[in-house]
Amino acid sequence: MARIVYSGLVQDMRGSVGGSTFSVWKGIHYLRNKAATIGNPQTMRQMAVRQSFATAVRNWGGLSAVDKAKWEEWAQSLKVAGAKDEVVGDMGIIPHMGRTQSGMNAYIGTAQVLFGAGYPAVSKPPVQPQPYPTRFLSVIWQPAPESRINISFTSTENPEILGRKLVMWEKGYWQGSHSYITTKVDVPEPPVVPPELLITTVRMGWGNNIQDIPISTLVPCTILIQGIITRVDGYRSTPTALFSVSCVG
Repeated sequence: MARIVYSGLVQDMRGSVGGSTFSVWKGIHYLRNKAATIGNPQTMRQMAVRQSFATAVRNWGGLSAVDKAKWEEWAQSLKVAGAKDEVVGDMGIIPHMGRTQSGMNAYIGTAQVLFGAGYPAVSKPPVQPQPYPTRFLSVIWQPAPESRINISFTSTENPEILGRKLVMWEKGYWQGSHSYITTKVDVPEPPVVPPELLITTVRMGWGNNIQDIPISTLVPCTILIQGIITRVDGYRSTPTALFSVSCVG
């Protein structure tokens, strides 16, 4: 806060200009930074994520001492000196889980991963081994009249024979666009070949105004795509490579 001394030409000034606010307190004129407005629209999607987080915190308090000790042990096994727990590569659109600091953090992070994949929460840490990473064999733009992205991916052996899903993230490459989970598909066991994914829309908007817009109405555009395997016990594979798809014609 800075005190202001006016000249004979300007005797008083109040209100905001840019990021500054002119005001008076007990006859003293001063200048302060304008208060920031924090958006909190309380949308349905935001409320669902917050509720899942609050539920995870509450459920952690109800775990047995034995289960909490298992989560602490598992959290310690994830720590890698000087590295992050998840590596998505440059410009990855799948959020980092972050470095696990405690058993509680590991439990809550796993609960959020399961929530995003549509799986229920678990009380015990994931079992070994980690799911093998999947990879996209091809990501191809099919112009009109199809106007879609065709994605084929691998289906590797599942050591624990546990349910797992390929969770697809998609992001429009334009200002204001955010990455979203757009597709969740079951990953079959070999020798079954996974069905090809057909992506025809991209999500745009904010809060409850998010809409799935046909890619055909946005051409020409560029769309970023990345995927990850989430297993029913909460273990995530390393993400696929990040693909930048040019949609033209």
